[in-house]
Amino acid sequence: MVVEARTAGAPTPANLPVHSDNVPPPREGIAGGVSSTVEMEEERLVLLRPRCPPADDPEIGSLLGAIASATRSRWVRLELRPDEVLVGREYIHGSLNDNGARCTLRLPARFEGTLECDGSPELIETTRQLAELAVGRMLVARRLHEEAAILKGALDTTSSAVLLFDARGAIIYANSRGDTLLARQTEAGLRVESSQHPTSPLVTHVCYAVESVSGAPDGPSSWRGTLPLSDGSVMACEVLRVDIAGEATGVLAILQPVTPMPQHWIESFCQTHGLSPREEETMRLLIEGLTTSAIADQLSISRHTVRDHLKHLYRKTGTRSRGELVSLVAGSAPSAHAM
Repeated sequence: MVVEARTAGAPTPANLPVHSDNVPPPREGIAGGVSSTVEMEEERLVLLRPRCPPADDPEIGSLLGAIASATRSRWVRLELRPDEVLVGREYIHGSLNDNGARCTLRLPARFEGTLECDGSPELIETTRQLAELAVGRMLVARRLHEEAAILKGALDTTSSAVLLFDARGAIIYANSRGDTLLARQTEAGLRVESSQHPTSPLVTHVCYAVESVSGAPDGPSSWRGTLPLSDGSVMACEVLRVDIAGEATGVLAILQPVTPMPQHWIESFCQTHGLSPREEETMRLLIEGLTTSAIADQLSISRHTVRDHLKHLYRKTGTRSRGELVSLVAGSAPSAHAM
């Protein structure tokens, strides 16, 4: 997957940045006149060191059996060697008993290959192009499978929720954090609160951003901003148009809870709005996402008293809800504008 975008500006459609990815032209197919996209896929491989398939790989075993049948050979031997590796790996069908005809396979994915069997040289040469294509496809597919497993493992360990949308706006992949976020949306009905835009569910808000980014090719290729939620938390969101596989285009959404702001920023905000020490404590717990009951337990006061503190906070800051208050606090921090 290739992700490239430049982002800047406020989280409004009018200020979305525009960036066009530079997509290289398709390369020619493999030698011998067999048209293929194997070499194009080789460009997208990210593993640094290629590895040979295991000696008992069933797909290679089936291929060698088919080659033996097509060339009327009693045995077939395939040798694969990755670049910069002195010793490769052998794959043998049948029992080797004498020398046979040999040909070199031109393979993608940074491999060299040699095919040998005891059939006629004419039949071997006829089979060579198909063997190049079949082995090349196997190697690329194996590399892509390994990469997908590595990338999935990496995405599952990140603290960000990652959602991948196709060109139609349907979610085609979610890492473990993304799946948890979708479950929270279903169970808690997370909503984005703003004084400038109507309140909407978080997933709906993200889908609107995905739709704006996946629109016309000359439109914005990215969007990023902070989303104050109805539970009092703040979510940083980044939406990027991505090239999934050559001509296919998708959109990647990355959501990350905003980390607590430094002490001096909150102190400055409280001084500016004339908050009392108890109101400041209430606001700090509110920013952490605690509910009214949890704040009451934390401060050893009643929920009625917490609601009174919240009313005073709303009045002094000119806000009307938890989401607006958290958005105002986050907006006063330099990091919120630097995003």
